[in-house]
Amino acid sequence: MVNVGRHIAIRIGGACCANGKPWAQGGSGVYFGPSSRENFSEALSQNGPQTSQRAEINAAIIALVKVKGLLDQEKLNTKLVLLISDSKYLVDAMTRHIYMWQDNGWRNSRGGEVVNREDFEELDGLIDELEDLYWVFVKFFWVPKEDNQLADEMARQAARF
Repeated sequence: MVNVGRHIAIRIGGACCANGKPWAQGGSGVYFGPSSRENFSEALSQNGPQTSQRAEINAAIIALVKVKGLLDQEKLNTKLVLLISDSKYLVDAMTRHIYMWQDNGWRNSRGGEVVNREDFEELDGLIDELEDLYWVFVKFFWVPKEDNQLADEMARQAARF
């Protein structure tokens, strides 16, 4: 966990073995820092498609649920959570597209249904909760894949690569 002043940076990653295939298995990794007891990885629930995109969103959800728990236990004092991901899909969705999707009735720019809508709604709800109840703001930051290897390795292990 990187805690600079009242800010925390958490690396998140998602992976999927046999992405898009019927036998695929996704996994999510959340890396708070070296030897942190909050580091966590898990296989993606079988409730829904097994894709790397869903695994990335799930990693963000896991990270924010953990932050919320730490805040509730008064084990964390922060006003900003920075989620670091190598997924342009996730970062662009949460920094550029989500408000447009909400305004358009969860339709994308081509008029189709937004893929992973339920996952994005859950993530956005957690962000709203952190902001409204805890005054903690969440930002997303994209990094190249080589700068996110620890979270990605945790995700690959959870996906059983």
